[in-house]
Amino acid sequence: MIVVDKKNIVMGSNALESSALPEVAPKTQKKKKSEVKKHIYIQEHKAYKRKRNIMTFGCISLFFVLGMITVGRYNLIFEQQKKIERLKSEYKSYQFKNDNLKLSLAKGFSLNELEDYSIKNLQMKAVDKEDCTYADLSKDHFANPTVKSASSQKGIFDKLVKLLF
Repeated sequence: MIVVDKKNIVMGSNALESSALPEVAPKTQKKKKSEVKKHIYIQEHKAYKRKRNIMTFGCISLFFVLGMITVGRYNLIFEQQKKIERLKSEYKSYQFKNDNLKLSLAKGFSLNELEDYSIKNLQMKAVDKEDCTYADLSKDHFANPTVKSASSQKGIFDKLVKLLF
């Protein structure tokens, strides 16, 4: 047996021996390693870009949602302020009306002014003590109208019955 390389000496069966496989030339091995590294780098770079895009989209979505919530809250605050202003204006108008009523009560009509108004505008006459009459209203001087109508109906009904039978 001629031995050319000491590395590839085979003695007996080498089926189970891992060193028995022929070695790849160093240049092709370097090319494979660089291609693998390049492929891994490209995959990592794509994953990084994907992750960065997802993070960017997430941040934009978060800011959009927060903006919508803020605008909604400002809308509610604005509506509440409008209600408050409306209630304040109503309160001021009621306060103004109340002041006018107090003023009219303070100014008010005296009995003399009321009497003058009724004589001039309503053609009423002034009453003296001599013209007044007093009546005792504790007694019932008036007959109950429902009792008369019931008795008169019975009378008419009785007369009709007598005529018919």
